[in-house]
Amino acid sequence: MNKQKGIVHWGLSPNRQNPFAGAVHDAIFNTFRRTKSQIFYWLPTMLTGYYIMNWATD
Repeated sequence: MNKQKGIVHWGLSPNRQNPFAGAVHDAIFNTFRRTKSQIFYWLPTMLTGYYIMNWATD
């Protein structure tokens, strides 16, 4: 390309053209991995809260 004053030419390299490549696949497996590692922190609390609310409404 010839240089021209006042004209800016922008391009995008081929490795930057698909920023979400594999995002859905990675999100599914990352969510599974994180849930598996955290389930024992929040599941007992959720079950306890459910049973207390169920007991209180009956």
